[in-house]
Order: sequence, then C-alpha cells, then structure tokens
Amino acid sequence: MPYITSDKRVEFKLGQREIVFGQLQEQFGDLPESVISDIKELSRPQLMLLSKAILRFTSIDDLVNWLQANPPLPDDLTDRFI
Repeated sequence: MPYITSDKRVEFKLGQREIVFGQLQEQFGDLPESVISDIKELSRPQLMLLSKAILRFTSIDDLVNWLQANPPLPDDLTDRFI
C-alpha cells in the first residue's frame, strides 16, 4: 500500500468537503452557517457517509437531523488543521 502524505490527506478531505457542499447547495440552495460549520468539523469517513446520505435527503431538516445524529469525530491529526 503506498504511503499517503498528510498533505495529500488534507487535499483529499478538502476535495470531499467541496463535493459535499456542491451537492447540498444544488439540492437545498444556500446553507445556514451553522450547517456549514458542522460539516467542516466532520472527519473524512463521516464526509463519505454524508455524501451517500445526501441521496436520501428530501429537506434541509434531514441534513440537520443527520448532523445531530453524527457528531464530529476526528479521524486523524490532520483534521485539526483543515
């Protein structure tokens, strides 16, 4: 398995986050600051789960409920610097 530098992990997470925000803005329009803040705190695995869950959301309330049920969990030290 190739070694992945922390810089690459940061880039990957930022890319994941950008995709999630794009999906959510396309579906719901402008997002509340509190939602944006909560999403920025999610770990990489949580961003992956959220990207799949978005497909089932029918309202912004579904997103808020998902965020409340999935509080941020740091997946590694790089999360603290993003």
